[in-house]
Amino acid sequence: MTALPPGPPRATARLQIHAGFTLDDARAALPYLARLGISHVYASPLLAARPGSAHGYDTIDPSRIDPERGGEDGFERFTAALRNHSLGLILDIVPNHMATGPDNAWWMDVLEWGRSSPHAAVFDIDWDAPAQPGRVLLPILGQPYGTALKEGDVALRFDAALGRFSIEVPGLSLPLAGASTALPLAQAATQATGPSADQLTALADLFQALPPDGRGQAEMLRGGLAALVARDPGAAAAIAEAVARQTPDDLHRLLERQHYRLAHWRVAAAEINYRRFFDIDDLIAVRIEDPDVFAATHRRILDAVAAGQVQGLRIDHIDGLADPAGYLARLRQAIDAAKPDGAPLYLVVEKILADGEDLPAVWPVDGTTGYEIANAIHAVQVDGNARGALTAAYARFTGDTATMDDTIRRCRQAVIAGTLAAPFEALVGAVDRLARADWPWRDLTRGAIREALAAVIERLTAYRSYLGGAGDGTAFGLESAIAGAREALPPDAARALGLVAELVTGRSRADGASAILCRFQQLTGAVAAKAVEDTAFYRHFPLVSLNEVGGTPERFGLPVDEFHAAFARRQQDWPDALSSLSTHDHKRGADVRARLAALSELAPDWEAGLAAWSAALAPHRGGGNDRPVPSRRHEHLFYQTVIGTWPLGGMAADYPDRIVAYLLKAAREGKDETGWTDPDAAYEAGLDRFVRAALDPARGGAFLAAIAPFAERVARVGAVNGLAQLAMQLTLPGVPDLYQGTEDWDLSLVDPDNRRPVDFMGLAERLEQVAEADPHALAADWPDGRIKHWLAARLLRHRRDDPALFARGAYAPVAASGPAAAHVVAWRRSLGDRHIVVAVPRLVAGRLNGGLGLTGFAGTTLQLPRVGNEGDGREQVPGGVPLDLGRPFERLPIFVRHLGESHGQ
Repeated sequence: MTALPPGPPRATARLQIHAGFTLDDARAALPYLARLGISHVYASPLLAARPGSAHGYDTIDPSRIDPERGGEDGFERFTAALRNHSLGLILDIVPNHMATGPDNAWWMDVLEWGRSSPHAAVFDIDWDAPAQPGRVLLPILGQPYGTALKEGDVALRFDAALGRFSIEVPGLSLPLAGASTALPLAQAATQATGPSADQLTALADLFQALPPDGRGQAEMLRGGLAALVARDPGAAAAIAEAVARQTPDDLHRLLERQHYRLAHWRVAAAEINYRRFFDIDDLIAVRIEDPDVFAATHRRILDAVAAGQVQGLRIDHIDGLADPAGYLARLRQAIDAAKPDGAPLYLVVEKILADGEDLPAVWPVDGTTGYEIANAIHAVQVDGNARGALTAAYARFTGDTATMDDTIRRCRQAVIAGTLAAPFEALVGAVDRLARADWPWRDLTRGAIREALAAVIERLTAYRSYLGGAGDGTAFGLESAIAGAREALPPDAARALGLVAELVTGRSRADGASAILCRFQQLTGAVAAKAVEDTAFYRHFPLVSLNEVGGTPERFGLPVDEFHAAFARRQQDWPDALSSLSTHDHKRGADVRARLAALSELAPDWEAGLAAWSAALAPHRGGGNDRPVPSRRHEHLFYQTVIGTWPLGGMAADYPDRIVAYLLKAAREGKDETGWTDPDAAYEAGLDRFVRAALDPARGGAFLAAIAPFAERVARVGAVNGLAQLAMQLTLPGVPDLYQGTEDWDLSLVDPDNRRPVDFMGLAERLEQVAEADPHALAADWPDGRIKHWLAARLLRHRRDDPALFARGAYAPVAASGPAAAHVVAWRRSLGDRHIVVAVPRLVAGRLNGGLGLTGFAGTTLQLPRVGNEGDGREQVPGGVPLDLGRPFERLPIFVRHLGESHGQ
């Protein structure tokens, strides 16, 4: 065993750990990952999550490692194996939220004891909300409250062994508040006689007298009740009779004395009084800004840091926190205190940056998880000149003439009025109360305040601002949104905008202003996530590969000079941030996007294909002209999805299931023809029938024969793009992260499709075969993925052999000249006399030579830096050596060359 190299990771491999792929399963993959050239494993959350969780973001107990994922013993074995292979560990943690439900002991304690619970401070609950003061709303009923009581969906149960009553709803048992136990006991006493009645009455009186924090007394009384029913059949029978005779009125009286209010799930949108993870009712936000809560939820992680088992952390959903900068400062301080060697721990944040937005420079982190890098790499492969053609083709086929900006605005409005109405109205109410208490604003109406706030939120381009608290004053796009709102609002709302602007820019010093600013910032992030990525991106998609997490579809393509400028800034500002192509959150895998980029070069053929394919599938389309099934938009998305995932080795048995599952999820996310809360069974069945018919050779043979030539042509372009984007990821500034198994072609779709099992043993066997193979021979058989595996291994070897060059080497564009110069992206990394020069092609649909080789690059040259004995020995760029890309690109569409002395080889 050799020591783990100091400093940031060299390259990471993301592993999804769950019951089907435990820490012991991951341990078996470590020898392969080490040979591949990975320096750190980057693991999904490992703390105890809801049973059966496939992702781990639904934490129920932050104090222990999840037993389903391997438990504490499995974690010890896994981290020991990491050390044996000189691999580090980056762990994904979830400070923003926890899962509710019976498996979360903290949550159940809050339901039983309310504000008196020692865990009440953990959760972000508005105990003073007007709809349920002093109580937490539980929107868990499948039908309205009154109906649920009448039809028996709510029942009282008694556990004789524990002496404990509970409220039972389908799939869930809820505790009774201690004092409220007096009600069913008093009812039971009326059913009993003699000493049984007397003892039940006495216990009822004692329960009734319990103080709000009488936890110990309550346990003693329950013990006494259990002992009573065990020795007294009369008391047991009386309790059973009282439980059986509960009327809806009885249940309602009992429920009114609880620290929770049961409600129909539809009530959540308007009245929920705890902050959620976006709009997911069973993920409750955590008040991580409280030092005690921070300590309780981070103790296990910090213990692992102190033990040297964890070398890095990935912070999930940083924008959900009340004070991201303050949290990160506290975390960094706690890490520094815990680490035994004093070396800095690698720290990255999951952060979606708007186009042109920068990560706050004062944050004590190494960068983001790399969504913006995946989008930049994809965008440079998209022909920006095709925007008009593809948008027009989409409009002609679907009838959708809106812009993405229009779609996003409408979706933001819908989210504010719908699934996030409760936190929005709570924010409106807070501003309204402040206005009434502050004489300059007293005459503002609640309606005007609501309109002004909505107008600002609808126009924001960033997820949130970072004003107030420990923030750095960053408020990307906020003033522009306020200005846009001012132009659009009527006079009354425009006057309210004056107050709103003071509050959301942090200029107000009124009492309560800082709390309003915090809530505004947390709300805007949730609105952006639900309106943009989870709705608009599934409604409007002229080129769907642009609709990726952190993507900016309004910006079609990325000029090469802007691409270089972005990576030069990255090398200067965030050289150790992660560089991702595929992630557990992606909507389409990297190689799906690489294929779809080709549509920007093939717009006329694409539009002609749409017409032909739609005609071939007309017999399988349902509905009518007024409401076709699938809709024209979903049909358009289907063709893009098939082109992006076209199976070159023959259609696997599960392929139709995968496409059906994806289209169904996309349709529900778009919330037009169907949705998660109001699914249209008829539409969904029609969508299912259409996809299965299209992909069935017996029924969709004409369609499959018509689409196959185009799909195979696009797949070849996509393979070139896929190798190019991998070369970019592994050599541009940043720490490359390979999402599990994506050293092979990644034709996955959104989760759960992108979380399918990975055959690491098969990859290990193949690595031995391809490591020293002839890449030109591998390229000839490119569909089998070995050429991509070879390239990943070769470039990771370069990073391993000269880590300093890639970690701290300067970045500079290398200009191409000649007839195909516009089709080349080239750069160099330089450290002293050592250089690596990389060139990849772009926009190659018309330049394929039958394999993955390219034609038309003869005479297109790069100026390589001259190194060696040239005076003082430093590079002489003006006197560099020209390289003609014609010959290299004929056989392999990637050029990589090391120049100068390579340290470590």
